Parts: sequence; C-alpha cells; structure tokens
Amino acid sequence: MDMDPQSTKTWVSQKLLKRLLFLADALGVLLFLQIAFILRLDFWDPSYLLAWPTALYLVAVLGALYVADVYKLDRLESRALRWRVSGRTLAAVASAAATVVLIFYLSGLREFSGLTGRGILLGSFLGFSLWAIGLRLTLLSWLMKRAARLRWLLLGSPNYLNAFLTEMLNNDIPGQVVCVVEESRGAKEGEQGAESLEPPSSHFVQASWQELPSLLKMDWAGVILCSEQPLSEDLVDQLMQARFRGVKVYDLTDFYESLWQKVPIYYLQGGWFALTQGFHLFHNPLGPRVKRLLDLGCALALLLLTLPLMLLTALAIRLESPGPVIFRQQRVGEGNSLFTLLKFRSMRQDAEAQGAQWAQTNDSRVTRVGRFIRLTRIDELPQLWNVLRGEMSFIGPRPERPEFTHSLEKQIPFYNLRHLVRPGITGWAQVLYPYGASVEDARQKLQYDLFYIKNYSLSLDLAILFKTVRVVLFGRGR
Repeated sequence: MDMDPQSTKTWVSQKLLKRLLFLADALGVLLFLQIAFILRLDFWDPSYLLAWPTALYLVAVLGALYVADVYKLDRLESRALRWRVSGRTLAAVASAAATVVLIFYLSGLREFSGLTGRGILLGSFLGFSLWAIGLRLTLLSWLMKRAARLRWLLLGSPNYLNAFLTEMLNNDIPGQVVCVVEESRGAKEGEQGAESLEPPSSHFVQASWQELPSLLKMDWAGVILCSEQPLSEDLVDQLMQARFRGVKVYDLTDFYESLWQKVPIYYLQGGWFALTQGFHLFHNPLGPRVKRLLDLGCALALLLLTLPLMLLTALAIRLESPGPVIFRQQRVGEGNSLFTLLKFRSMRQDAEAQGAQWAQTNDSRVTRVGRFIRLTRIDELPQLWNVLRGEMSFIGPRPERPEFTHSLEKQIPFYNLRHLVRPGITGWAQVLYPYGASVEDARQKLQYDLFYIKNYSLSLDLAILFKTVRVVLFGRGR
C-alpha cells in the first residue's frame, strides 16, 4: 500500500491549542494596554495593569471572545472560516470595550478615566484586534498545512469501523485514515468475517490484516482501536512497541471523549459503565448539594431580572392567539418520575389535535411570537419555577415526553441512564447539537448527555452556561 513518506505523526490537541490561544489573548490585552499608555501618556506605569478596571477589561474581552466561538479552530473550512473568525473576533473585542466604557461611566467611576480617556482604550482595542485576528489567521494557516500530512490507523470490526468512519467524516477529522479489519477468531487464516468495510470517502483506505505488523512500525497521528473482541498477546506487544516509539494509541471511547466530548453508545457494553472512571456526581454527596444551592440562587436571581420581560411576553402571546399563556406538558424527570414542565406557549392551541408529534425546525404550528421566543429561548423562562420546585436543574439532559421516552428506550441502548440526574433548562447536548426531531437525533444527544453525567464538574457547568449565551446570540443548538 502506498503511503506518503512526508506524513507526520503529530496531532495537536484542540484543548491545548485553545489554552495557548487563550493565554496569548490575555497577554495581548495587557501588552496593548501598556503600549497605549506609553504612546498617549509618554510614561510607563505598571500599576495600571494591576488595577481592577484592567482586570474587568481583560475578563470582558476574554469572555466575549469565548462567547463568539473563536477558540474553536478544528473545522478547517479555509476561506469561509477565516472570514467568520475575523468578523466575530472584531465584534467580540468591540462589544467588550463598549461594555467596559459603559460600566465605568454609568457607575460614575470617573477616577478611572485614565483607562478610558485620551484614546487609551480605543488604541488598545485597535491594536489587540489586529493581534487577535492575525494570531487566528496564522494558526488556521498552520493547521491547514498540517492537516493533509496527518495519518490515522484504525483497527477493529467492520460494524464499529463503519460507524466510526462516518463520524470522522461528519466531524472533518483531517488527514488520511487507514483501516484494518480485524480477523474473526473463528475464521481461517486470511479470511475476513461476513461483514465488509464501506469507506465513506477517498480519504479512507483499507489495508489487509497481514499488513498490520509493518503498519504499526510507521508513524501515526494515532492508532484507534475499535475492537469487539479481546486483543491477542502478539497484537498487544506490537501496540506497546508503537507507544514506546511515541505513537499514541487510543481506545475508541477515549478518542470520542477527548475529541468530540461525547460517549459512543453503539460501542459500549454494560460492563463499561460498571468499570470506567468518572460518574463522580454519584460518589460525592457534596456535589449534588452544591449544584442544588447554585440552582436555587440562579433561579431566584433570574426570575427577578427577567420578570418585566416575562410580563411583556405573556401580553404578546395573549394578543396574538387564543389560548393559555403558559403551556403545561408532562415530562420525565430524575428517576423516571413525571412532572409538569412549564413554558410560554409558542404554538397554536390545537397544535396536537392529531396526537403527540416531534417538533420540527420550521414547524407550521408555531406562531409569529412563538418563533421569536423560541429563537431567543425566552419560552424556557417559566422553567425557572420548575428549578425552584426541585423538578429540574439549570443544567442537565433535556427532559423528554413520556410518549417518546418509552419508544426511545426500546430503540436506543442505555437511554434510561439520562434519567439518573435532574433534567436541565440547558445542557451539554443542547449547546453542542442542533435542533433534533428524530430517533437518530435522540441517539446523538444521548451521547452528549452521558458525557456530561460521566464528567460532571462545576467547571463543566460554567462552560455550558457560556455556551448557552453563545447559542442564544447565534441561534444554534437546542
């Protein structure tokens, strides 16, 4: 089999890239603030960098960049991605600077006009914008050059390989992929099983089992195991030698979690849940209590802040169409218990005259007001009452209707595990997966829900809250 001798074994972690880019942004904010002070005031005073207004500006800029989604550079879409990243970076920095100036002047903190006056903030904004955009364009160019040189080696059964190859194609994993179908234990030497591999793209190449020993001596971005049977001692030894030479060897579940932040349910057996690391939410009694206290505090605060908005929404719904303002519907909660979910009504009163139906992306049953409050997620605000009553959490799997749950549990393995925790107004699946209205969508969202339950932490909850703001602003996810 022909292989490109110039291919590289190095795969740069997206998590590492994001951290380095975040650090470079932080240093850039401070650097260009200091440059602006020197150019405008003709002196260097590091005390300005230690003042809390500078910290506020730094947090505002980094937060705006995160919400604008310009730290995710793993989908290599060339020119389209460059324009989108540049525009969002400029808009994020501009909104952060405007917010800081507004806070200073509305609060009457004129003593900090040294930061906002004489063009200092404007100068630092312009300089940092060029820095941030240039940094991202340079990084994108570097990533795209490396992408064509990456090589992956996949080893496993046809069922798992076919599913995984489709996932790689959908997620734009760059580089060449070489697949080796493992020999069945019951097959004669050189024979494959009855199932065949169906590579979905020319980027995927199939090699024979006999080529595996020589393949494992090459350099790879990673070797990914998708096996459904125990590895032989000889293969284990070859994989160990590859690791000692610096090649990364992944189990399919580990690769999924590290790269796509979800759990591959089609690959898992019940024993995996019993033995895998994680699920600390169930081992630490303090975790659920802290989460509940945060839910109560956030729900009360948001209820007070959004009360005028909810009153205006209720009035708009009542004026547009007949029927109740609040829509009530049974959902499945923690421990398979049923509760009544509250939402602002966004559909006609007779929307389900023909029985329960999946909601569609452009559903004709949705009213004009309903379309707006769905897009902005205002329709979810009454669920703050569900949070106060302990039926929901701020963050968790989306609660499903019992009519659909019974069917989905029969069609999707491990679907009932999402009911181990309280459902949420927002969640990992809601912010990472687009609007879903099918069994396959439910399957995909379950993989994100299980990742959240397995890896729960307060920092993950905080990341979901930031991503939720992004979803509201840019209208993605659900």
